[in-house]
Amino acid sequence: MGRVFAAIPVKSLSKSKSRLSSLLKPSERSLLTASMLRDVLNAVKNSMTVSDAIIVSPDMDVLKLADGLGVQSILQTGSGLNEAISQVVDWCLEKGGSSILILPSDIPLVTSEDINEITALPPKPRAVVISPSLDGGTNAMLQRPPGVIPPRYGSDSFRMHLDSAAAARVKTEVYRSPRVSLDIDSPEDLKVFLEKPSRTFTYRLLSELGFA
Repeated sequence: MGRVFAAIPVKSLSKSKSRLSSLLKPSERSLLTASMLRDVLNAVKNSMTVSDAIIVSPDMDVLKLADGLGVQSILQTGSGLNEAISQVVDWCLEKGGSSILILPSDIPLVTSEDINEITALPPKPRAVVISPSLDGGTNAMLQRPPGVIPPRYGSDSFRMHLDSAAAARVKTEVYRSPRVSLDIDSPEDLKVFLEKPSRTFTYRLLSELGFA
């Protein structure tokens, strides 16, 4: 399997989760972002297959948070998610990574079992595993080797990543999971998340804020 890095891009805390502004104050949205990140990192750290985690962000507060959690981080130099992914892919290649697992920071229900299963799926040296979000985005993507297809995050990115893999003749596997597919961006997402209590930092925070 080689060395697998988990890469987690994180936006600036001040700009995070703006679609939840009708429910949460800016300080609460920052706390929510931090709690979801802790849940994702917890799953990564408890997995049996990931060698190291790396956070990429343009926000120094996020990098300080990563340091406090004992996680490596790099300062994002470009703008946009695709630029952040390209930067962290280059970093992983420099460090000798054989695979990179790209995870968003807002999927608090992801488990170490999900990560173990995703990293075990690639059948060939050149392969990708893609896990879709509920709205057609990409909520997890394993690339072996890192950079085997370009990042195409944005609207309809699940299909676009599949198309890129097909064009490059890269073997593709799809991993479907209700835990991985739920990213918390909107009030509707928050409602779905709260319908089933979980032992996550995110659920605990939302309970303290009076939502659960």
